[in-house]
Amino acid sequence: MFNSLTGEISGHAFPAVYLRTGGVEWEVEVSAQSFQALVRSTGAVRVFTWLYHREDVMRLYGFAGPDEREAFTKLLTVSGIGPRQALKILSATTVPALFDDLESENLDGLTRLPGLGKKTAQKMILQLKGTLVSPAEASRETAPTDDIARALVEMGYARVDVERCLDALRASIDDEQELFRQAIVALTTGSHE
Repeated sequence: MFNSLTGEISGHAFPAVYLRTGGVEWEVEVSAQSFQALVRSTGAVRVFTWLYHREDVMRLYGFAGPDEREAFTKLLTVSGIGPRQALKILSATTVPALFDDLESENLDGLTRLPGLGKKTAQKMILQLKGTLVSPAEASRETAPTDDIARALVEMGYARVDVERCLDALRASIDDEQELFRQAIVALTTGSHE
C-alpha cells in the first residue's frame, strides 16, 4: 500500500515521529536507530513504511532505510514476534549486528535483546538464517539479477545459497530466464556447492 513517505519532521515523542506531507501529518512509530536518524535530519526526509492493520487498530511503522524495514518484516514471520516486539529488537541492535548474530547462530547475542527468550531466539535462527540481505549486499548497487535472487529466496532457498549459485552462473549465462531456470536446477540438486 505505502512504500515510503517523504516530508518534513514536524515533531517527535519516542517511539513516534510526526511527518508532514503536504496538508497531512502522519504519526509513524520507529525504532531507536531510525528515530535518531530522522530527528537529526533537516529538510525533507524519506521514511520507508509498513502498515499494520487489524480490526481494532491501525498503525504506521517507519524506517530510515529499506534494510531495516526488511529485517522488521522478516522478524514478524517468527511465531511470537509482533510489530512492537520487532521494533524493540531493532531498537536494541542494528541490522548488521542482527544479521551477524543470525548467520553465526549466536544464541547468547540474541537472548540479550529485550523480550527474547531462548526458544524465540532459536526460532529466529531457524527461520531467518540465510534470509536477510547481508549489509554488504544491501550497500551494493542493484544488479539485474536482484529480482531473480529475491524470487528464489521467496521460493524458500537460503539467500546465502542463492547468492553463491547466481555468482557462479552469471559468468556463463546472459539470458535472465535461462539464469533463473539454471539456478533452480542447481539449487534443487545441490550442484551449486
